[in-house]
Amino acid sequence: MQRILIVEDEPAQLQVLKNSIQERYAYWRIDTADSYDAAMELIAQSLTTDKPFTLFLLDIQLSKEKGDRGGFLIAEAIRSQKVYFTVPILFLTAVSDQGMYALSHFHCYNYISKPYTSEAIVFQIEQMLFTGLLDNNFVFTDTNRIQHKLSSKDILVAESQSHTVTIYTTGESYTTREYSLEQLSDTLSSPFVRCHKRFLVNGNLIENYDRVTKCINIGKHCIPAGRAYLDALKNYI
Repeated sequence: MQRILIVEDEPAQLQVLKNSIQERYAYWRIDTADSYDAAMELIAQSLTTDKPFTLFLLDIQLSKEKGDRGGFLIAEAIRSQKVYFTVPILFLTAVSDQGMYALSHFHCYNYISKPYTSEAIVFQIEQMLFTGLLDNNFVFTDTNRIQHKLSSKDILVAESQSHTVTIYTTGESYTTREYSLEQLSDTLSSPFVRCHKRFLVNGNLIENYDRVTKCINIGKHCIPAGRAYLDALKNYI
């Protein structure tokens, strides 16, 4: 599951950003801060509780004062922590000429100039998911109450079976009651895609689609692909 920190000093814009992402990814954890101090407190908490953020959205200018670059100060503090060396930063800015500085100095993922749309923000996040930049470990407890941590890149297929979901990797399978297939789909996000009411597959690992049998081949699995899901699968087959 992704954990995001949004830092934006304008309350209305902050709420729009949070709502836009939460609407698309309902099970992600999203924290917000409207100032440098509030952001630094949340970052410090993430380090002491060992619950690091996986993405930062930072407004560069955090006050009305001319020349304010509070977002850069936060980014500098983020990059000073080993756990945050490579965590993506997406800058939000009304000062477009600061974009190249942000890219080169803080090695941020990208920057978006204001005014921007909610769709533009979600698109940037989708691209990070698609390229694996936001890939993180998926933690769950199986039906024997054993906790597992898997890289989402290693998950091939998830199958819904009554009140459980079975997760298949290359060599192992795990059954859990912790997630429904819908919740798992939202948690893993792209490139995971529904291909059937009972199946979720890793789109990047699809080997081929048999149009005769209407099945997807992925690893040793032959998974049915429902007609209603073919449009969602078109980028992978």
